Amino acid sequence: MITNGAKLRQAIVAFASGAAQLGREWIYLKQKRGGNVMAIILFNKPFDVLSQFTDLKSPSPRATLSDYIDVPSVYPAGRLDRDSEGLMVLTDDGRLQARLTQPHSKTPK
Repeated sequence: MITNGAKLRQAIVAFASGAAQLGREWIYLKQKRGGNVMAIILFNKPFDVLSQFTDLKSPSPRATLSDYIDVPSVYPAGRLDRDSEGLMVLTDDGRLQARLTQPHSKTPK
């Protein structure tokens, strides 16, 4: 069950309550940190998809994260080239995003 109304195509949805749905492209987790709920998405980015939500400058439409993820206020922690595929982490938690992407944290990729 999706309580925020987001469309979760081809997804595994796991909530802190333990409810989950199985799909193909991504895992959506909601975790409590203190009094806040934090969203983490593990996305298997396909080939030929941009690692951003919009592509306004392109003369022809290209696939973006918004074609797969309809969860508000999450942002990628890092990026993958359009012509590559692999795991991406998206979150609404700025501290987690910084910890994953800042060079001084030396997070293994």
